[in-house]
Order: sequence, then C-alpha cells, then structure tokens
Amino acid sequence: MSNSENKNDDLPDLPKGLQLGILDDNNLSLLVEFKRETNRLDYKSTFTISDKKNSYEFSKDISAFSNVGGGYLVIGVESKIHQVIGINTQVERNLDPTKISQTISRYISPSINLHTYVGNFQENETNYRIGLIYIPEFKRRPHFINGTYSYKNSTKNKDIIRLHEGTIYVRRQSASKPIDVDSWEELLERYYEKMLKIRKFDFGEKERKELFNLDRKTFFEKAYRELKND
Repeated sequence: MSNSENKNDDLPDLPKGLQLGILDDNNLSLLVEFKRETNRLDYKSTFTISDKKNSYEFSKDISAFSNVGGGYLVIGVESKIHQVIGINTQVERNLDPTKISQTISRYISPSINLHTYVGNFQENETNYRIGLIYIPEFKRRPHFINGTYSYKNSTKNKDIIRLHEGTIYVRRQSASKPIDVDSWEELLERYYEKMLKIRKFDFGEKERKELFNLDRKTFFEKAYRELKND
C-alpha cells in the first residue's frame, strides 16, 4: 500500500522512550520536551469544550488521532513557539475524561473513551501544571462524524457548518484533515489487520503476503465488506 507524502516522514511521530498509553510525569516530560507537532502529537495552550465550536473542533481532532493509531494532546504549551505556560485550575477541571468522552460521543461513532492526566513539569526552576489527553487507536472500526453540525456566527448572523456527516478524519502533516485516497489505503489496511486478530484468523506468512498484495480494487472490496458487516 502507498503512503501519503509527509515532510516529516523520516522523523519519529513520538519521543524516543515514550511508553504509549502510560500517563505519568516521565511521559509528560518527554512529550513537552519533544517540541514538534506530528501526526500523533499536538500542543495546545488551553482546553475547553464548553461551546459548540470548540467541541466540534476537538471531536475532529480526537477522531483523527484515533484513526492513525492513537496519540496525545499536550495542554499548557503554546503550539507555535512551543513555550511552556502551564494550565490553571479551571482547565484542570475541564480535563474530566468522562465529561469529555460523553461530549464528543455525541458527534463521533463509534464512541471514544479517552484518558487524561494532569502532572508537573519543571523548567528554569519554575513548576508548571500540564495536562495530557491520550487518544487510543480505534478498537474495532474507524471513527467517523455521525451527523452534520453547525454553530451560530453572531457576527455574520448565519449558521456555519463545522462537521459533515460521514466524514472520516485522519492526521496528515500535523493537522486533522478529511481522509484522502492514500489515507484510505492505510486506514483500511490497519482495520483489516485488526479484524484478523480480533476474529482470530490464523494466517501464515504466505497467506498474509497474499492478502496484502491483493490488487487495490480487490483489497478495497474485501475491506469494505468487512467494515459494512462489523
């Protein structure tokens, strides 16, 4: 399968030594010090989903991370200059994993159970509180937007659509974007391989090579049938 081009393809998406899915101060420090946004890591100065616009944007980001293998959002770091600023008590309260999952599950199918952590990071003898959100990879099938959602723009006095029904988002060039042709191939290959494990199909090396060397049309047909019947 072909991979979409990315100017950072030759660089790692996550820090060396990171324990994927573990939320503690050691992993937090590794992520803060990485200082590079990737397809599996993003930095934000603050966090809230108290209004529609923010909840829509966050739902898009969360589904995109899950569809590319999972990833992290680091809260309390200015993204453009990677300056550590920390978070206040209100942002800490906003990082309630149950409330976040309940909110975004209104817009994403299947629902996503994410994990959060607030820890300490010290820089130049100053201690900062930093938030982490870990988004695991999809369990059985990719996530998609389950409806069309808009918010009212008071300045222009009109509804602005932020999420379109059926859209599948992925991370590309450190941003959340609607899926493209190359991303479809990667996503379906990951999905189909996951189904082989879940359904305990026992393929040897020869059968596995034959499966993933199928011509593109045949592979898509097989993957779509599996996805439809899942």
